[in-house]
Amino acid sequence: SSQASMSGVEDNERPSASNQESTAAGPPLSESTNSFPAEDRVIADAWVWGRGMDKVGNRVSDQVYPALLHGQKTLDAYQIACGEHHVVIIDEFGSCYTWGFSKEGQLGHGAPVESFGPMQVKAFEGNVVTQVSCGTTTTIAVTEKGEVFLWGQPMYSFSRPTWFPKMLDTGTHRVKHVSCGAYHFAMCTLEGRILTCGGGKFGALGHGSRENVSSPRVVEALEIYEADNISCGIWHTAVVVRRRWGGG
Repeated sequence: SSQASMSGVEDNERPSASNQESTAAGPPLSESTNSFPAEDRVIADAWVWGRGMDKVGNRVSDQVYPALLHGQKTLDAYQIACGEHHVVIIDEFGSCYTWGFSKEGQLGHGAPVESFGPMQVKAFEGNVVTQVSCGTTTTIAVTEKGEVFLWGQPMYSFSRPTWFPKMLDTGTHRVKHVSCGAYHFAMCTLEGRILTCGGGKFGALGHGSRENVSSPRVVEALEIYEADNISCGIWHTAVVVRRRWGGG
């Protein structure tokens, strides 16, 4: 299949040293006063364990038992997602924090600086993030406006890493749910449509071919259904749908 680059996603400029964060620990956590509307929202503690989840000073080691997230005293969790070597969390105000390895840009801080604890993604200041998902070396997020942002290094593409969150062109579609696989991405819109893009090997995108797709495209085969939830594997996709009224 063709190796198309990510149109509207790739960032050909590596950030200069002036863009890099001064410390790995990151700035103070958000003091935003904008709470985001989610009727069933549950704010809770975040616990982590496994590789690199135990922080001692500026060093990390494996955490073999569940442990309260470092910085939890000032960060209330709403949603969390894990990539291969990074973690993303949304707090009670819809602010986005990331930490872990960043050499492919998956943390979204504008430079390949590793963070050993939650560090706010400054690009989202003034926006409310409602959902996040992680691929192997990428991160994707949805805002309350239905906009979708992607950053990191799409594994199917030879493009350079995107160091800052960059909005995907979804046309007139507003997105409510996203899933980030290793090589492709999938989204459910507010109207219940399904959009996919990225690597198309093995038919992962659902467009009737194995070609890569650079921009989100509607999966026409499921137009008679309304999608509620979608999930991406490495080279496959699954979705929960219900038949539209009047759809036959």
